[in-house]
Amino acid sequence: MAERVHVREIDDDEGNRLLRIVRRGTGSVVTWRRAQMVLLSAQA
Repeated sequence: MAERVHVREIDDDEGNRLLRIVRRGTGSVVTWRRAQMVLLSAQA
């Protein structure tokens, strides 16, 4: 099984930038997916 990955806390500016990427939904699918995963990981 893969090891769990922990992300550092993100500040407000980073969070807002990631939210814009996720909400916009245009551009690279890879970038959108990574932004979504970081936001979900930061919530835990």
